[in-house]
Formats: sequence, structure tokens, C-alpha cells
Amino acid sequence: MLTKCPASSWDGWQLIRRVHGKSNLNTNRAKAFDAIFMAIANHVDLNSGVVFSNVYDLAHVTGLATKSKAGNISITRCSRAIIEMEKAGFIETQLIWDRVLGCHLPKFINVTDLFWDIAHPEGAKGYHAAREKQLAYQNKGLSTGDQWLSVSQAKEIRRKMHIKTAFDLRKAKHAKSKQRTQAKKLTNTSVVEARQKIGKQILDEIGTTHGLTPEAFKVMISQRLALYKQIAADPAPTRH
Repeated sequence: MLTKCPASSWDGWQLIRRVHGKSNLNTNRAKAFDAIFMAIANHVDLNSGVVFSNVYDLAHVTGLATKSKAGNISITRCSRAIIEMEKAGFIETQLIWDRVLGCHLPKFINVTDLFWDIAHPEGAKGYHAAREKQLAYQNKGLSTGDQWLSVSQAKEIRRKMHIKTAFDLRKAKHAKSKQRTQAKKLTNTSVVEARQKIGKQILDEIGTTHGLTPEAFKVMISQRLALYKQIAADPAPTRH
């Protein structure tokens, strides 16, 4: 997802810094902030606003994780950027305590409308409008929760679904017509010849006679013959 502008250039920073008596983001912190912002934009669930990555993963994705000479991994730069984003109102986070393990689970991150106001080309209103269309597409069976469809993509999927449905109906009609023709041919022959042809059909279909008794085979032929007689007796559908 492309953002309208670097998050560190957001106008609201001036107000926040003035209120809290802090200086503006320096170059390095601004780069870290923008990197985390873009990472979240690429890992957020577009329907729910939930970020499918924790702080540790985001630190590694953005290259903000550092490693000491002793081999210890530090995600301080990433954590600081996350804190800045939460203070500004871009995201909401939650720490959940695991009573079994006796420690906190990875921080749960959820984006806000302010986040979408910067991340979405048409702002938060544009995001919500697109989200409503997406949910409508999902209700129509055009996409799953893992897909984000544009209007043109939804139209193309709908077009392909229409073509497939029409093709399947035509294919089913052709199969029934072929079956009806075959049934009439069989019912117009002698019973013995019809049973022989049906018996060959059944053997060709099942491919193996293992466990098939003559009595069971006879029943299968009789059932198939009765079905063909019914098909041949049914009137052909009229064309509209």
C-alpha cells in the first residue's frame, strides 16, 4: 500500500510537539518512523485494521533490529517508533498477560482512522468507503477475507463467474441431451441387447470387478435400464 506522504511529514506533528514541549523528529527517527509506518501499512488487515505482525517482527522487517557484539538483539528503535505512533494516535496497542507462561504476549496492534487518513490515498473516508464495497463483494462471494478487490477487479471476477455459470448450464444441457439420445437408442433395441450394452457401460465405468457378484451386477443393469427408460419417456425441454 502506498501512503500519500511520509508519515513523519504529517502536519499534526507540529501541534503534538508544541503541546508536549518536544522537538521535531530528527532525520534518523523520522526514517525509522516512516519505515515502521510503511511496514504496518503492508501488514495490516484491510477489513479489521488489525496488524498481523508484532513489534519484534516489524523491527526485523524494517531493518531496525540491531545486534550487539555479544549477539543480543535490540528492537529499541522500533519500539520507540511504535510508542511515537501510539502517542500521535495512529495506532492503539495492547499488552496481554499470559498467566500460564507468566509473561506478556507480543503487543497487539490496531490502526486508527488517523492512520488511514495518511495511508489511504483518499484519506480515512476513502478507506471506509472502499471497505464497505469490499464487505459487499465478500457477501456476494466475489472474494475472501484475504483479498482486497478494487471495483474493476470485482467486475472482472463477476464477469468470469457469469461466463462460467453460462458455460456450466450449457454443458449440463448438452449432457442431458446426449443422455436422452442414448436412452432412446437403448430403449428402441431389444431388452437383451440393451442389457448387454448397459453392462459394458457399467464395467467400463467401474474399471474393476473385484468383489462384484453376478447378482449385484444384474441389479445394477436393471437399475440403469429403468433410469434410461424414464429419461427416454420424459419430454425434451422446449427452447426459449
